[in-house]
Amino acid sequence: MGKGSQADIASSYRVDLRTFQRGLSRFNETGQTAPRPRGHRQALYSGKQLKALAQLGGKHPGNA
Repeated sequence: MGKGSQADIASSYRVDLRTFQRGLSRFNETGQTAPRPRGHRQALYSGKQLKALAQLGGKHPGNA
């Protein structure tokens, strides 16, 4: 394996030790090195629904 302790390696990459350990564990389990996808759940409204909501908001700006 590489040279140095996990703490030394994490420090050299300027990441927290625990972050390094999670990445190493993920690599050992799945072989994946890319970061996991980040994001939020799917939007509740989109397209025509957003336009309709914007129009309603314009008609009743005090209720927003």
